[in-house]
Amino acid sequence: MAACSSKGGCPSDYVALSAALLSMILLLLKATLPYMIHKIPRSKGSSFWLVAIQVIASLNLLLSIVMALNFLKFRKRHWWRSCYLWAVWIEGPLGFGLLLSCRITQIFQLYYIFVKRRLPPIRSYIFLLLILLPWVALAAVIQIKKPLNDRCHMGTLWIILVMGLHALYVVALIAFAGAVHHVEFRFHELNDLWRGILVSSASIA
Repeated sequence: MAACSSKGGCPSDYVALSAALLSMILLLLKATLPYMIHKIPRSKGSSFWLVAIQVIASLNLLLSIVMALNFLKFRKRHWWRSCYLWAVWIEGPLGFGLLLSCRITQIFQLYYIFVKRRLPPIRSYIFLLLILLPWVALAAVIQIKKPLNDRCHMGTLWIILVMGLHALYVVALIAFAGAVHHVEFRFHELNDLWRGILVSSASIA
């Protein structure tokens, strides 16, 4: 079992991966079924592409966890299995960071539209890129300093720095959600965001 946990390919790993894939399939169905069943026209605004990006970010996060934690067993060490590719870039700016940034962008829009009663002062895609910059910067620093070992682990100070950024974005999301908690939404947007906060907090833990 020790060799299994270090090399990957444990039966429990495949069970966990199957459960995660099932969750991703359900997520995709939830995102697409309303458009297929009720013939809802696809929005040309940010509401559609923000959801689409979140689905992609969730998939990236899942893949990064599988690859970085060595859940699958491979015969050879390939370049595309690099810790810095999966544990740094795909998990951070393209995974958890992108997912949280999209959620913050969504609730930023809701805050201005329903609380401030006006359009946001900045376009959604620009706001998303701006709040994604800290993730890109941190990933670049980690790439340069190379603190990861062969098992994709890093020192305590680096862990504190990375977890601090994760927690900061969750706190920002909670703050925005609290600012619009009194607004009644037709399609339960706020409830979806609260569920996202719960899942994000559990991911950090």
